[in-house]
Amino acid sequence: MRVFGKLAFAFLLLQLSTPFAQALPIGFGRNQGDLEYDELKTSNFIVYHDRRAPAEAKAILEALEAGRPRLEQWLGVHRKKPLPVLMSSTTSNASFANFITDAIELQSLARGGRDLAWHEYTHSTMYRHLDNVFGPAGSIIHLPWMPAWWIEGLAEATSVSNGSDVQYGIERYYAINGGWPTYDKLHALYDGSRFSTIGYGISGAFVSYILRKYDADRLPAMLESFYKYSMPWYWPWTFVPFSKFMPMDQALTEWTGKSGAELYEEYKIEAAKYWKTRTDLGFVSETDNVLKLQNPAPIGPKTAFNHGLHAGQSITFNSSYFFEDRNDEVFLLNREGANLYEARIDWKNQAAVGTVNTQKLPDDLVGPRVVAGDTLYYMTHESNSNIDIFRNFWIEKNHKKKKLFKRDGYILELMLSKDKLVWVEEKLERQQVCYLARSEIDLYKTVPPQAIKCMPPVIFPQSLAVLGERTEKDAKGQAVLSQLWLRKSEETLLGDQHSILIVDPDTLTVKKFADPLHGKPLSLAFTKSSMVIAYADANAHFLRRFDPSGHCVDEQLLGNMVDRLFNSSKDQIVMSLWRQEGVLLVRSNQSFTKRTLCRAHDEPTSPLQIAMRYPMASLKDILSQRNAWKASTVSAIESDTQKIAKQAPLGTGVDPSIQSKPSEFRARPVFAFPWIGLDSKGYQYGSIAIPLMDHLQNETVQLLALYGVASRYPDIELNMTSNRFETTFGLDLFRRQTWNGVYRRLEGTGTQVYYFDERGAQISASRYIYSLNLSARISYKQSYLLPFLGEDALWAQIAKGYIRETTINLSKQHPFYWGTLSYYLNSDLATKFDNANYDYEQTGVGTAVTIPLSLFGRVTTQNWGLSYSRDRGPRRKLLKEAYRPLYTYVPGSGGGLNSINQPIFGPGALTSAVYGDTQARFNFSWTLPIMPDLAKLVHIVYLQRLDFTAYYNYGNAWFQTDPNGFGTGIKAHGYNLDLTADVKGVKLNAGIGVGQVIGKKWEMYALFGFDALIAQGTH
Repeated sequence: MRVFGKLAFAFLLLQLSTPFAQALPIGFGRNQGDLEYDELKTSNFIVYHDRRAPAEAKAILEALEAGRPRLEQWLGVHRKKPLPVLMSSTTSNASFANFITDAIELQSLARGGRDLAWHEYTHSTMYRHLDNVFGPAGSIIHLPWMPAWWIEGLAEATSVSNGSDVQYGIERYYAINGGWPTYDKLHALYDGSRFSTIGYGISGAFVSYILRKYDADRLPAMLESFYKYSMPWYWPWTFVPFSKFMPMDQALTEWTGKSGAELYEEYKIEAAKYWKTRTDLGFVSETDNVLKLQNPAPIGPKTAFNHGLHAGQSITFNSSYFFEDRNDEVFLLNREGANLYEARIDWKNQAAVGTVNTQKLPDDLVGPRVVAGDTLYYMTHESNSNIDIFRNFWIEKNHKKKKLFKRDGYILELMLSKDKLVWVEEKLERQQVCYLARSEIDLYKTVPPQAIKCMPPVIFPQSLAVLGERTEKDAKGQAVLSQLWLRKSEETLLGDQHSILIVDPDTLTVKKFADPLHGKPLSLAFTKSSMVIAYADANAHFLRRFDPSGHCVDEQLLGNMVDRLFNSSKDQIVMSLWRQEGVLLVRSNQSFTKRTLCRAHDEPTSPLQIAMRYPMASLKDILSQRNAWKASTVSAIESDTQKIAKQAPLGTGVDPSIQSKPSEFRARPVFAFPWIGLDSKGYQYGSIAIPLMDHLQNETVQLLALYGVASRYPDIELNMTSNRFETTFGLDLFRRQTWNGVYRRLEGTGTQVYYFDERGAQISASRYIYSLNLSARISYKQSYLLPFLGEDALWAQIAKGYIRETTINLSKQHPFYWGTLSYYLNSDLATKFDNANYDYEQTGVGTAVTIPLSLFGRVTTQNWGLSYSRDRGPRRKLLKEAYRPLYTYVPGSGGGLNSINQPIFGPGALTSAVYGDTQARFNFSWTLPIMPDLAKLVHIVYLQRLDFTAYYNYGNAWFQTDPNGFGTGIKAHGYNLDLTADVKGVKLNAGIGVGQVIGKKWEMYALFGFDALIAQGTH
């Protein structure tokens, strides 16, 4: 009953609420569940999209179709078959031009748009230069030799997906401030940190400079040269000392006469030379200001980090500060340990000098909030297994709180007028202003859904952004909303159209604010006698001042990028500005730079947008005439504005005959590569392949076929996986060698390794159970075990033949403010109920605690762990537990790292195994970063960090007949230096350590591991 109880429990967990899928899912780290997918198909693209987001899909399709002839001409390639485009409306991880599957994967929360699609399509088009005998997946041979700054820089040079004002604002920041990222640093852009945004911006500006100066028409020839020089027969030459040969540098030298590093130095000099001559741009220096806010701490519980952000917010602009201004004061969210506060910016004269916590907030608060006297209106986060986002609205007064209602989607802003609670919400393609009468809230009861009203929504490619608020004083002297100012934008192929809307919360009327001088509105504030709006043009930000009648008075051109403007009852400007590691807060009643007459400005743009306006222009012409180092003429601004104004919204240009329909199943081969492996007797040679995968990466077949030269043994493993449902299903067919232990012969005669020849099949089901935060997997294997390697005398004593084995894996994790607690249960069962030859159970349990601690200004990591496993049963495979004293791991380096431990010298006690049928281990380690940002490129390997780890392990393996097994455990300690490196997102780890088993001599060992791109069996 013990065994069947486990099975019943595991199957119950896996099948709870499992719906039948009605359409194909996507391969973005989650299964589809009940999402339904449609497709839009042309001769060039197949766009697979969430059925709830058809407008985004049409916008993407139109952008790709329009961009295709330009990019193919600029890059000198032509694609013959349709390109699959997979879109996710529920995840917002990095989008990806998948060079292995030859597809574009967009994760955009249904608001991706033109520029993101063009960025990824530039990648995909460039990769066609790297196709070889292995097909599109063969580009993996070449891409490790192409630096990240070129891969991302070329895509940003054409699409400028972060906005040209951001790209050149970042360039200008370093050109004036200095402190440019090193050339080596630009080789690592995929760590998801704030530097990714900076690195993308600089890389885009850098590659744009190369294209402008060295003839963009020669780009195809350079890519062909790179393809040639990155062939395997050139690789040995890259290791020859003093040859200075690298494929990318050789291709760049043939094109420009300079290597990548030399071009970067040239670019930095030229950028600094240009921007320092732009004395018309006022630049607020960091050295003149005291308070420089660093990157904000997590808002809300750790499990909901960044859930306060909505889809339209950019981490570039530090949205997770959630600034508010009230009564001439600026407030922000401030996390201190487990506590969340609202903090006030403290000023001295005109300089911000610090923050003061003014009010403790609920720990689970996310996003914007309203503080009105002793009343707090705020929101908490909620989501479901479909990753749909919800916001719960709460009111807290006199330390009593009440949940009012729940809304589906993100909340962009929350405000209080005289008689309403007002907010702007976003769900997939829809944005709208909603409101609730304060009389309903004052009842302090759950609000019925019908009490909530919303104004007509805008649908993508239209979008709303909050610019600012005009306030007035209510009867209690509290500032309340009197006008909500919004930017309404509309994407077209040629560029964006922007307008400013004013919403009156009392009358619920909307009117337009007319500004005929263009520019993209970013933020707005009211001062004593005027209104100031921050705008972006093609390469910079500027301030426009308006009088009470709405006429433009003057402008101030800025060298800094504006994050936000804040209201003031005085005639002064208060704003936050972008900086490398956070924001800079400034205020002044003087001009930041010379005031100039109001004039027309252009807006953020890209070479591809310009190409849509002027189809006959080449890339060389576009870059020479329209770039950040050349001011746009008034006639060009007006011409562009008129063209954009006449253009229909993005997506409406798709042929009416092309309509969304339920997606079809389309299978195709992906790759087949030669492969080398190891079996019990030596090397194996053969192939690894994915002979079948559908476009949506929903069903995948993986084949590993190897032949052992010495063993003359064919190793065949066929894996079929389906992500079509919330539960992932797998089927494995195999013939393989299965390790069965190492046994000592008689004294002095060494050891003998034992392997089975195993043939059989396995089915599996795995699922993440969202409501329980639990990962569960169950598998059932039926195979035939024959002795393959080992001494016949011992084989005669070992169970063999047919085996039916069930495996259960359960794991759970609890994130806390102070660290993370995790635990697991693994069990292998082969019982007499369904086995004639076997009757055993192998079970393991464990728990671990990870605690980050600040020491000397650096974040260190402690790991505490306890594990126990045992084998029981009268008839089993050898299945002996093996305990090795050396057990170490570098936090943050990935689960595949430090998987290989190799002794260098010493007795080898740390890496030698002790065997038994039971084992237990207690382990402790403390990792301290020595050089957390090495930022050094060696060959094609980017060295990221160097850590020091000290560890202590206590444990043993013993037989259940030994009553003192754990009590006579092995004590071991050691000290490692671990180097973490990166090659295009694949993490590598190499380390060296010294340690000892207490009572034995010290020894030295090496560590090595990596996170594999292709999953392989570990049998």
